Amino acid sequence: MVLDENSGELRFAVTEGPTDNTVTKLQPEKFFSEEAKKDLKPGDSIEICSEAVSLTKDICNLLELSNGMGIIIDYGENHSFSNSFRGLKNHKLVKDENEIL
Repeated sequence: MVLDENSGELRFAVTEGPTDNTVTKLQPEKFFSEEAKKDLKPGDSIEICSEAVSLTKDICNLLELSNGMGIIIDYGENHSFSNSFRGLKNHKLVKDENEIL
């Protein structure tokens, strides 16, 4: 999703490659295994919550300063790439972005 500068609304966008946000926040060259990189193909989507990245860094800094420990539980799906964009229509879960928008 990108912010449409004309309307001020979020919209889906297809790019020619990784966006600046993907490269700087997700850092696939640093954190993705070679196997995961091979699985990437045009049309795949990766969801990034930049606030979660910042929050995680803050938590890690606090744990390092205090010699503490932490546990993080991710209730997401069991694969990396997914479209979690969801909506409700007529009291039913809708995953198709064309029905939601």
